[in-house]
Amino acid sequence: MRGYFPELTNHKMKWDGHDACYFNDISISEIKNLLLQKGLEESEFRVRSQKSGQKDQNVDNQLVIEIIKKQ
Repeated sequence: MRGYFPELTNHKMKWDGHDACYFNDISISEIKNLLLQKGLEESEFRVRSQKSGQKDQNVDNQLVIEIIKKQ
């Protein structure tokens, strides 16, 4: 995956033949819904952006998913 796309409503996946891999743009709303469906509570995870320090259009901000599962 790459970048941080808060407005994206659906995940996007694109094949890059040059690098021979898929690039994934993750929908924040979809990932939150998935975590809730898997049994986490909203207080057990945080989805946020973080500056990467790179100056490329799609990687300046990265997606961070923090999960703190309560016992």
